[in-house]
Amino acid sequence: MYAVMFSNMCDIFFTGFIFFFFGFAISNFFTIYFVSLDFFLSIIPSVLETDASSDEYLFLYNWIELGSILIKIEFTNGNFSNYIGFIVLFITLIIQFFSFTYMNHEKDELKFQAFLSFFSVFMYILLSSENVVQFFAGWEGIGICSYLLISFWSTRVDADLAALKAIYTNKIGDLAMLLAIVFIFYETNSFEFNIIEFSIQLIKYSSLFEYLCFLLSIAVISKSAQFSMHLWLPDAMEGPTPVSAFIHAATMVTAGILLVIKFNFLFKVAVI
Repeated sequence: MYAVMFSNMCDIFFTGFIFFFFGFAISNFFTIYFVSLDFFLSIIPSVLETDASSDEYLFLYNWIELGSILIKIEFTNGNFSNYIGFIVLFITLIIQFFSFTYMNHEKDELKFQAFLSFFSVFMYILLSSENVVQFFAGWEGIGICSYLLISFWSTRVDADLAALKAIYTNKIGDLAMLLAIVFIFYETNSFEFNIIEFSIQLIKYSSLFEYLCFLLSIAVISKSAQFSMHLWLPDAMEGPTPVSAFIHAATMVTAGILLVIKFNFLFKVAVI
């Protein structure tokens, strides 16, 4: 998982450097190389890891320290993130191959490739985050990338309007999720998924759990384009065809599912 994220970042920075000196043909080759490397790196843990409890944690540094508030940059690596990451990268690889011939006539092809790569990076942050603030950062990141990709042909009014509709609709869910995070911290005094889960189990049942799940459900509905907040998704077709495939099949609409899985302990308590 960590190697895949590092390879994705290399894809973003090195292909731009290579393009500056060698042009599109060579930079495209290196982009395919890095995406293919990501895919094969994701196969190894997906095949070898069989113990569902064998999650690994990587702590990088303390991001924010403010009184009792401590937010870390840390990642978790386990079967769930590996299997979902494998699926996302498989679809990403296919779409990248297709986009090279579909977008090779565009003068901003490099920018397009960078946006796709950033999308993958934020998706992996979403998958492997170990605290809710970092998860929210990945959540916002894919929303920003979707806006940039849908409005890639910015000279078209319809593309700009479609991108605005997508980001405005998703901001409703983002606000609901942000409120849920604030209430969760107020109740548990932590942003760590493990600590929150443990604290929720100790707290006597409260109607607050139902309100939290309601807020999180709004976030899921908006990001996954479910009924009542689905109107932005058809308009996403205004972006290039690889973007539509990427958003509809691989990332945006599955982000809501990831949220439910990450917060499943809270939904369980609310249901019970």
